[in-house]
Amino acid sequence: YKFIIPLIFIIPFYSISNACICGSKPNIIDSWETASQVFVGEVISMDTSDNIYSSYGSKVQLYTVRVLESYKYGFNTENNIRTFTNTGGGSCDRNFEVGKTYLIYADTRHFATFLSASECSRTDLLQNISEKEIEKLEELHEEWKDSKNKSSHLLSKQEIDRDNGLLIATNDRLNKENRIIIIISSIVIVILLTSLIILWRKKFVK
Repeated sequence: YKFIIPLIFIIPFYSISNACICGSKPNIIDSWETASQVFVGEVISMDTSDNIYSSYGSKVQLYTVRVLESYKYGFNTENNIRTFTNTGGGSCDRNFEVGKTYLIYADTRHFATFLSASECSRTDLLQNISEKEIEKLEELHEEWKDSKNKSSHLLSKQEIDRDNGLLIATNDRLNKENRIIIIISSIVIVILLTSLIILWRKKFVK
């Protein structure tokens, strides 16, 4: 009995320390802005190799996800595979089910090699996501694409202005050089003419 009583107090604290504790679910806009990527993806495989461990010694699960529809940034259909990690413990990394489709708010980890999705995020099975949330994500994505196009247009305008400025500066430099050449040429001609006149006068006087 003397070992049972301490365990009664230790087990709850151990469970709490290894549990993921989340606050209130973030709203759609904040979730979209803070996520590295937002997309609908199908989980196509899970790797539970015993040889993969986290920095804390817990086993790591790797999920392979195929991107079906992106709501933040674009994606190349030829590069539509992503790897998600679940490091276990109190990491709050989400578990996925193979064959299921999710709306995923992904975060980048490990120098952009892998992604993760938190249990505390809005990541959920696609069937549980409301049409309102999808519509809002589409709206945010369109706004992002519009701002990107405007930025590209502004950059192009800046490049044109810069090129025009360089052209004007070049023309000014060439005009200045031409004026100097004309002045020097005029001086040389005057000197030559003066020399010829002097020589002619000397010859005439003799």
